[in-house]
Amino acid sequence: MRRDLHTPIASKKVQQMHSHEREMEKGRILRIDEASGSSEAEKMNLLGELPIDDPDTPKKTSAPTMSLLSTLDTLPRIWKFCLLVVGLFFFFGVHNLLQEQIMHFPGFTFGWSLGFLEVLGVTVFSYWERRWYKEAGVRRGSWRSYVGTTLCLMGSSSLANKALDYINYPTKVVFRSCKLIPTMVISSVMNQKPFKGVEYAAAVAVCVGLILFAFADVRVAPSFSPWGITLVSLSVVCDAVLPNLQERLFAEGSSRLEVTFYSNILTLGLMSVSTLLSGDLLGALAYAQADHKAAVLLLVYTLLAYVAISLHMALVKSFGSVAAVLVGNSRKTMTICLSFLLFPKPFSNLYVVGGMLVLAGLTVSVYVKNMDKKKGADDAVLNCKGEVVGPTAVGNGGLIQQ
Repeated sequence: MRRDLHTPIASKKVQQMHSHEREMEKGRILRIDEASGSSEAEKMNLLGELPIDDPDTPKKTSAPTMSLLSTLDTLPRIWKFCLLVVGLFFFFGVHNLLQEQIMHFPGFTFGWSLGFLEVLGVTVFSYWERRWYKEAGVRRGSWRSYVGTTLCLMGSSSLANKALDYINYPTKVVFRSCKLIPTMVISSVMNQKPFKGVEYAAAVAVCVGLILFAFADVRVAPSFSPWGITLVSLSVVCDAVLPNLQERLFAEGSSRLEVTFYSNILTLGLMSVSTLLSGDLLGALAYAQADHKAAVLLLVYTLLAYVAISLHMALVKSFGSVAAVLVGNSRKTMTICLSFLLFPKPFSNLYVVGGMLVLAGLTVSVYVKNMDKKKGADDAVLNCKGEVVGPTAVGNGGLIQQ
């Protein structure tokens, strides 16, 4: 005799089957939620709609690598930071020593042309690098943001180099080393980055140390000019704003090459007009034509500028503007030491005091950042792609901003 499906026993079995199906459905939904960062194909595979290894299914290919520096992303962050710092110290050190050597040439008073050559070299090489990596024509940053970076870049480069016509190199370093504190203040206002009191104290120690370190040279061989001081002071203001504008462009999804190219090509147009009107450009060309040694040094100076600035941009994007300024200030200390070795100058005890303050400030700053990093790592979580998310901010470029 056939059992009636509506008997209590049959109904109980049906309820158990429905309950088991509901539990399976909850498990599938949970797996889908956990894979919220997965690709669309992986999500569809969890739903049973698409085999993820289906050979007939079109797959999205990842974008090609856009930078020679991208290989550093595969290294641990500490190694990446160390390599960037070593590169910055070497290339910027040689670049700055060449700058001082050129300004020591008899009759060379065309400091504005040095800024023009820097921008020219960066524009040309960034253009060809963008073409090599098939990034030419791509622009994600807004024109409004690039107008700001252009004005700051022009002011930072041209004003500082023009100031060398009126003040000596150590005096320029004294004033430009004071940009750490305004950079931190502007970073807090523009990018809403909080800083601790001890970090501001470390920044003050670094700035005071560098000022004492370089002021000793100014005291034993002063060559001050009010106009030169005005120019270099204005360049410091521009230099403090520039890294924060660059960080905004990176946040919009702009690559290092894009920011480098568009910022410099706009600056090149403005500086072409200004150097022609001032006579610096034609004067420097005439000087190089008459002195072949000067021509070679100017060419090498132009090439090194692009490498050094590219490393600086990578450091800003990976570790933030304040870290870039701290590294830059310590690099200037090394540059001044090399300046004494290659261009002998009288010695003063203020160099020792200034150096100790710089080392103390940098040590405290690194300690605080490491403590914050460890605290953030404890709270951070990994998404399905292995990217750190949580208390630290991840930019569109996939790089953790400090």
